[in-house]
Amino acid sequence: MAATKGFYMMMRNVIRFGLVTAIGDVIVFLGEVLVSSLGALATYWILNVYSDIKSELYYLYGPTIVIFLSFLKIIFNSLLQL
Repeated sequence: MAATKGFYMMMRNVIRFGLVTAIGDVIVFLGEVLVSSLGALATYWILNVYSDIKSELYYLYGPTIVIFLSFLKIIFNSLLQL
């Protein structure tokens, strides 16, 4: 009896459940991008501050992009394993 009531309640509110799921997915995606961006920003800052590392590199953007993409890969892989 309770399961039937619960099922009918979900069917009446299917749009609300879908909307909450979509909003949650957007928030998770924004969090992933934020974490990756902060990691890339920290990498750029560290490479820019330490002059001995900076003198060995031609461009600081290469390692920064690699770190950003590796963060994204790790986060997306962990989410796909759920």
